[in-house]
Amino acid sequence: MPTTTSSINKREVDWGLGLALGGLLLASCAPPTPPPQCTVSGLLLKLSELPSGMEVDFVNSPAVDSTPNSETRVYSMSTLRFSQSVYWYSEIDFAERKYEEVYQWTTGPHWERPPFELTGFAADKLDVGCGPINDGVSCVVVVRYGSAVSMAIIQFPGGNVKSETVIDLVGAMDEKLTKCVSGE
Repeated sequence: MPTTTSSINKREVDWGLGLALGGLLLASCAPPTPPPQCTVSGLLLKLSELPSGMEVDFVNSPAVDSTPNSETRVYSMSTLRFSQSVYWYSEIDFAERKYEEVYQWTTGPHWERPPFELTGFAADKLDVGCGPINDGVSCVVVVRYGSAVSMAIIQFPGGNVKSETVIDLVGAMDEKLTKCVSGE
């Protein structure tokens, strides 16, 4: 079939539209970038903010099975293990879905409310459950601050929950995440 000017122009238009739509689709799939005060690395507690004697076990960025704007850090010592994950989303609806997903970690047949209260924190949502994990009791804390969600697993190998340790760690998390959502 001979090529005419009108068929070339139609092919060029179709090709151009295809590129434009493909670029739009790619842009909509690109991970949202958090504002400077909300980088996931900056929202995680650092070694210097944890109890003395803790060591870094590993860092995973992005967090397993999550948004590209996420990170997990795990620290440990003989009497305490602390794992924190932070997930940042461009929209609160997505953050709310992630909160509901990780909230499931605070429930279960052997999980119960902790023997202390976590009050006075700025989180939009906060939940905690304590129960057995591996070689000791643990508390799982899940919080949402606007578009940021964080989950911490605080384990006490071979011992009991130390309420003041959990409260101090949640307080340190609260301070960082509050600065993020307030724009400081």
